[in-house]
Amino acid sequence: MVTEHQSGLFGPRVSRHFGFDRSAVLTAGARHAPAIAMTYLFSDKLGPEPTPIPPVEAAFSIMVQLAPLDWHSMTLRASPHFSGPVPASAVSVVDLEDRPQSRLSGRFEAVQFYVPRAALNDLCRERGLAPIGHMVRPRAEPDPLAWQMASLLLPYIHGFAQASPLFVDHVAMAFLAHAARDYGGVDFAGPARPSLTVAQKQRVDDFMRASLTHRLTIEDIAEAIDLRPRHFAASFKKSFGLPPYRYLTQLRIEEAKRLMAASPLSLSDIAMECGFGDQAHFTRVFTRTIGCSPGAWRRLRAA
Repeated sequence: MVTEHQSGLFGPRVSRHFGFDRSAVLTAGARHAPAIAMTYLFSDKLGPEPTPIPPVEAAFSIMVQLAPLDWHSMTLRASPHFSGPVPASAVSVVDLEDRPQSRLSGRFEAVQFYVPRAALNDLCRERGLAPIGHMVRPRAEPDPLAWQMASLLLPYIHGFAQASPLFVDHVAMAFLAHAARDYGGVDFAGPARPSLTVAQKQRVDDFMRASLTHRLTIEDIAEAIDLRPRHFAASFKKSFGLPPYRYLTQLRIEEAKRLMAASPLSLSDIAMECGFGDQAHFTRVFTRTIGCSPGAWRRLRAA
């Protein structure tokens, strides 16, 4: 949830800045770390008027085009930077300290990743690397990986799907690393993240099993063993073989199976007991994971 008092050129602020018809926003890592915000932006027809120059802030605006744009001209610090049509999946990387100003023409549809410089610097510092200087990307050059990550988040940005904080954090951190490497030239080669210790792994497993009904974030789980979230995510996957959101789903499915086999609870009650929110969500996830519906699994188990 983003409220109007929150600072930064994302959400309603970026929508008004460009004069867009519609927007929706989702944030990640906003509790004890700089927020990364993902804003869906749409306008059926933009005119040629220049956008205002936004307030200077230590953040990047990274725009991932979901559909082609007829024309975009942009200046940075009052100097021409780009002018021309923009294809789908192209990316605009703008340092908000460079006083960007744009003219846009045509139908516009994109996801903006608002990335505070502090979030990038935290990522670099955790790997013993120097802070990010500049990030650049040719405006008309497609980036299929960025487009895929933006597309993965769309159902959650729009609220069409129940947002899993673990999944949203996972994609946001993956995008952050992608931006640092591909747009900022950060070389992440070096020693791999160490695995969790046996004791840490057990504490994480116990914590997640005891929190199936909670809307866990990566930060919540990392705090249970006193690790930084971005460090923890890589160590978790190395230790468990799955990212945290997939492991949590696996635990929920295991508990649902146990309850279906050992108790007379209804599928609706089991869905709530295991943190799925409702029976429809439980059925979708169970069927996708196991290959049959919960009802069919229960009947086969009872036969």
